[in-house]
Amino acid sequence: MKSLLFILFVVVYAGNLRDNFASFRAKFKRAYLSSEIAYRTTVYNNNMAFAARENAKNHTYTLGVTPFADLTVEEFASSRLTILTNPPNVTRRSAARASSGFVPLYVNWINQGVITAVRDQGTCKADWAFAAAGMLESAHCIVNGEKWELSAQQILDCNPELYGCEGAWPTVSIDYTAQVGLCREDSYPYKGKQEECKLNPKKIVNHFHSYNAVPAYNGTELRIAVSKSPVVTTLRVDEYLVQLYTMGTMTSKYNGQYHLSALIYGYAPDYWMLKNSWGRDWGNFGFFRVAYEEEGDGACGINMWAIYPGLEGLSVCCVCFKEHRMIILVGVWASVDTKQDLGSSGYETHLVSNKEEHFISLGYRNFTAYSPNGTEP
Repeated sequence: MKSLLFILFVVVYAGNLRDNFASFRAKFKRAYLSSEIAYRTTVYNNNMAFAARENAKNHTYTLGVTPFADLTVEEFASSRLTILTNPPNVTRRSAARASSGFVPLYVNWINQGVITAVRDQGTCKADWAFAAAGMLESAHCIVNGEKWELSAQQILDCNPELYGCEGAWPTVSIDYTAQVGLCREDSYPYKGKQEECKLNPKKIVNHFHSYNAVPAYNGTELRIAVSKSPVVTTLRVDEYLVQLYTMGTMTSKYNGQYHLSALIYGYAPDYWMLKNSWGRDWGNFGFFRVAYEEEGDGACGINMWAIYPGLEGLSVCCVCFKEHRMIILVGVWASVDTKQDLGSSGYETHLVSNKEEHFISLGYRNFTAYSPNGTEP
């Protein structure tokens, strides 16, 4: 009887895998050679079995079906991840201002309306270009109030270093754009491969001329930088984890050879919020989380190679202590001598300090409070 039940279980399980793979093929429009179908079916089933085993370990993240579920880990890594050596020698400077010792507990720049949609780099390893473009898009929106998608294709085609789809450190992108500027995505659209440079200088809309590296091994310094503007970072990633990641917080401290550049757009007390460029069917609609660690390399090396733009004059502004509660806005510091209640209607507030200190926020177009319960993709 037990043998019969086991046989029935195997038949049902195999049928479910077959149906799931058929659904996968339909969703992602996979067309295989007839000689390849059996092999891809086996690869998919092996990946799903691996995901099930890992999920049973109660990690803080979940693995499952992604656009890469029919690839071996070697195929995935060779088409989406980069091997980087010789980290750039850049100035490491704190983003803190002498006038403020305060670091917000929660930041989410999506709530501020400065993060553009997730894009898909395809098999071109252009994460370094998309991450840098994302940082510059956000900085442009913060300073000028204009939300544009900027051209990663221009970086691939026209950067004299010619890294193209082979991957690079994001500083290569930013060094180039500091000298030349960037076009909008709609005037120089993404092609998914490196082509001949077709730059029209009259189409350039974005110029940022300065950036710094966040001091390494320090989660607080990285938080300070992210509280002022989204930040580019280069992660050391576990290829097995990122291939099948669907949600949750990555905690892997992987010291291997593969790197992935992404945009840090926010944080909570125990994790960072990041935007990838692998399309909305990967991760949590294209976004993911990495665990926060105060000291050391950080989970996935997130504390090591972060870059933030020069936004002279901008700071996190603490506004209106009232009954030991505070509204957190983005703006320009301006100390005032008199107590001024700017009101708290419609804003999320946090208990932060008993200190009576009053600032008024000036010169910013969109005063929206950071919210610990705010929308995160």
